[in-house]
Amino acid sequence: MKLLPSIISKIKAPKAAQVFHSNHYLRHNQRRQEHLATLGLDLSRKTVLEVGAAIGDHSSFFLDRGCTMTITEARLQNLKFIKKRYPAVTVRQLDLNNPPESLGASFEIIYCYGTLYHLEKPKEAMAFMASLCTGMLLLETCVSFADTGTVNLVKENPLDPSQATVSLGCRPTRSWIFETLKSLFPYVYMPLTQPWHEEFPLDWTASGSPPDSHARAIFIGSREKLGCSCLADNIPMKQRRC
Repeated sequence: MKLLPSIISKIKAPKAAQVFHSNHYLRHNQRRQEHLATLGLDLSRKTVLEVGAAIGDHSSFFLDRGCTMTITEARLQNLKFIKKRYPAVTVRQLDLNNPPESLGASFEIIYCYGTLYHLEKPKEAMAFMASLCTGMLLLETCVSFADTGTVNLVKENPLDPSQATVSLGCRPTRSWIFETLKSLFPYVYMPLTQPWHEEFPLDWTASGSPPDSHARAIFIGSREKLGCSCLADNIPMKQRRC
């Protein structure tokens, strides 16, 4: 789904749009989604639930592949922007820190990129997403580099549109996420590759530890066994660029 430039110019951008359309975020989104396209996953013509969509910059990846989407976001201002941007798509408010019992539907793909680490209750959020998922949960998040198997709550600024809606987020370890997914899905994978971006480490040994808290990793929980050669059913300590 593409909007004409004349229509885009009439959409009043909230503060969030100025943040998410900075050079940093535009480059970051490009690298993440080009990597997703290399994984060999069947992502066309699916029912998709996108959570934590911000202003919908990731949504066209699935819309352009003929998917039927439900786009969700916690912040009302962002939802208004998404509705103007994608008027033909179902858009709903969803706070993953306090999710409802159900959304009244299930989805073949749950897309959760850049959202989990902004939550103070990641385990509950993952269980909620898994309860709606009939196919794959695609999960990308910031993680703690040390492999201690913990959630690691951190302070966040709810006034920043790129951070949590509450004052706490998390930096769970890769092992914690992997094991939590294993309790929710019969098959769990991590890519052997990482996006071409410095926030996605390749060497997860102690000597390769990055200096900041923005080390990112990608996980896939699946209802069916996946035969993609670029996926590992364990936690790789070393990865490569796609």
